[in-house]
Parts: sequence; structure tokens; C-alpha cells
Amino acid sequence: MFAPETRRDIGLIRQALIKKWNVDKEAVKSALMNCLQDPDLAIDAAKCLLMADALDVKREESEAKREAKENEHRLRLLALAQSVPVADLAELASKNGIISNAREQGRATKPGRANGKKASEGS
Repeated sequence: MFAPETRRDIGLIRQALIKKWNVDKEAVKSALMNCLQDPDLAIDAAKCLLMADALDVKREESEAKREAKENEHRLRLLALAQSVPVADLAELASKNGIISNAREQGRATKPGRANGKKASEGS
């Protein structure tokens, strides 16, 4: 990674961090730390690093909120599913193509049956 020599270089790094370009953050941090010779560049670099950290925190918070909303939605669906009678759930599932031929599949897997026939019927 290059060492920024001008404020425009630091601005480009800032833009890369804001727009989440595919950059190695550790390389960016070390490059920004290399401009400590010029006080103005050092201040700009520090501001850039602080901005990048703040953006990371905001993105993490946003992701956590999105996950929390998804989990809340799943919990509401689960509560709704628990309040609907099983027979109605099976009917709704088969009508909407979620499961097909549930009864036939269930019969084939019950103990004492092979290929949907009773054990006493033979093969």
C-alpha cells in the first residue's frame, strides 16, 4: 500500500472506506500511520481512521438491528404457527405446495408398513 502524500490521497482512502471498496483495512491503517511526518496529513489521516471506525460501528449496529427484526419476525411466525391447529397447518401447507402428499409420505414411513402396505399384507 502506498503512503499518502497529499490530502487528496487521504480523501481517496476515505472514499474507499466509506464506499466499502475491497481494501485491506490493516494496510490502509498502516499507510495512514506513515504520514506522521507532515502534521496536516497526520491530522487528516487520524480523522480518516476515526471516520472509518465510526462507520464500522454504524454498519455493525445496522446489521444487529436487521438481525433482531428478522428474529422477531421468526418468533411471531412461530407463535402464530403454534396457535393454528395441526390439521389446518397440514391443509395450508399442502395447498401452498410446501409439502405434497404428506399423508402418503407419512404412511410409507410408519412402523409396521413397507411401501405403504401393512406388514400382514406381505409383498
